[in-house]
Amino acid sequence: MQEIKIEDTVLLIDTSRSMLRRDIKPGRSSRLDLAIQTAINFIKTKFVIDAKDRISIITFGKNVKKLTSYTYDENKLIDSLKRIQISGKGQLHQAIAFSLQTIVQEMRKIGGKVQRIVILSDNKLEFDEKKIEKIINIAKGLNVYIDICQIGKTGDVGQNFLKRTSQITGGIYGYFNNAKTISNDGKDVD
Repeated sequence: MQEIKIEDTVLLIDTSRSMLRRDIKPGRSSRLDLAIQTAINFIKTKFVIDAKDRISIITFGKNVKKLTSYTYDENKLIDSLKRIQISGKGQLHQAIAFSLQTIVQEMRKIGGKVQRIVILSDNKLEFDEKKIEKIINIAKGLNVYIDICQIGKTGDVGQNFLKRTSQITGGIYGYFNNAKTISNDGKDVD
């Protein structure tokens, strides 16, 4: 029987203004509402799979903010999502760099875990191309998987930087434009 490795996961949630768009059918939910529901589904499913896994939640928009440090406490994680606040456009490279700092601090304490960043975003992001390439390569070098849950409409998924990021780091990419698929598939991001 293969041993399942314990995972530490950073949920990185986009809180930029574009996440307020209500273009998700049915019901015209906002992208942020779906991101929060996906985060809740992820948290609950993750702890059913392995209660030893830990999750930290970070938001990014104008500012990068840690809502929770790593914890096993499902209720604490879900309650922290109530503190999410929308802000201006953020820099993706800053958000991933902040997440990597959190991960490296934990790696120094306890090694041997699988490290993941799960980004919940609509891909309406700003980033410095040179800086983001450097950050993605650092993540890859640290064996940190970056999984993407893209919410909303997109122009050309083939030219999508988030998709490329997940491919470079060996992560999983999912694109969702309706509430039913995201509420089901959001459970599969882990």
